[in-house]
Amino acid sequence: MKKRFLLITIIFMLFILEGFAAYEYVPRMEWGKTLGGSDDEECRSVCQTTDGGYVIAGYAYSYDGNVSGNHGEKDFWIVKLDKKGDIVWQRCLGGSMDDEAYDVIQTDDGGYLVVGMTFSNDGDVKGKHGNSDFGDAWVVKLSEEGKILWQRCLGGMSNDVVYRVIQTGDGGYVLVGGTDSNDGDVRGNHGESWDGWMVKLDKDGNILWQRCLGGRNDDELYNVQKVKNGYIVVGYTYSYDGDVTINKGAEDLWILKLDEQGKIQWGKTLGGSNNDVAWSVEEIKDGGYIVVGWTYSKDKDVEGNHGESDAWIIKLDEMGNVEWKKCLGGSKLDWLYSVQKLSDDMYVMVGGTSSSNGDVKGNHGYHDWWVILLDKDGNVPWQKCLGGNDDEEAFCVQRTRDKGFVVVGYTYSYDGDVTGNHGGEDFWIVKFK
Repeated sequence: MKKRFLLITIIFMLFILEGFAAYEYVPRMEWGKTLGGSDDEECRSVCQTTDGGYVIAGYAYSYDGNVSGNHGEKDFWIVKLDKKGDIVWQRCLGGSMDDEAYDVIQTDDGGYLVVGMTFSNDGDVKGKHGNSDFGDAWVVKLSEEGKILWQRCLGGMSNDVVYRVIQTGDGGYVLVGGTDSNDGDVRGNHGESWDGWMVKLDKDGNILWQRCLGGRNDDELYNVQKVKNGYIVVGYTYSYDGDVTINKGAEDLWILKLDEQGKIQWGKTLGGSNNDVAWSVEEIKDGGYIVVGWTYSKDKDVEGNHGESDAWIIKLDEMGNVEWKKCLGGSKLDWLYSVQKLSDDMYVMVGGTSSSNGDVKGNHGYHDWWVILLDKDGNVPWQKCLGGNDDEEAFCVQRTRDKGFVVVGYTYSYDGDVTGNHGGEDFWIVKFK
């Protein structure tokens, strides 16, 4: 009897301690790296690679420091790092005008796919649709060593951009972004303004189908995730018609569930009378979704805004119904760009803050990175401001195979948490364990 009681007690205590440890997980900064030259560089995306290292992408304006091979103005800048954050190789891709990369993934063949926007029609860029006043979405397939295998300019005679890419089970790709065109590769734009744009490519970069999503006003898509029987996409809408059924005022946070061919199954707009935007989405264990972005509103769907703008986090069920919403921030500007699931009960999200009160602790100066852990019920067990006396933003977080995570963005600082700035804005990558 005593042995049975002792066993039950031990099991109970282990259960309690496991729950406590999960909630009390405190990330620690393992290492940080600044990369760049004497001008401005911004890192927008990170992906852990199969060798345990990382590939990161954004843009470079420099011709010196860590940057070599710039073609002119801004170039796509893709950097391969080892597991300690040291440079293995770097590539500048582009032409004589501005080229900005927004996302990079490692592909099934060990290479990489980089997406963004180009205003060039020379150098590495071939087949751009408009003149240099307008940009095309640019998709570049790289080998494992960073050599160009193929590239595609996608769009029409106006502006077109891709913000996110995922690889699909057939070896192809799904891209999301926005388009102001209604010619060339673009069909079905709802108005003389931006539509959300979704494009399906085969493994060689050929268009299989494309969808314009939106109404007569501006609409864009910022993130896509593959889910059961289709895709979940998020962004914003300023429209009241077309694919948009309800607008709460100004820009609304916009969530769409699409089938395998990009056709709408359901849509949801959330917001208030000011601008509200969704930047990232993550599917969770119960089939629902965590959506993050920011809100400038203080009415309608928005409750508890602390100041100018707040980070806004929304939990949806699998049909898009709101289960809970949370505003996080202080009296100034606070926002989120990216969310990743660390476990079934914990999420990490990143963005920026200029606040130093309310939910924000430890701001170093102007704009800091803001890194937040959130549990499944919307509680914040941990948050951290990272930066120095100048300007920082975190754009992307990626969980790592050692149960930690890595964050990328940029820094303008030379002090605080930042060491080794090369000049202007630098790529900044920080590994947490």
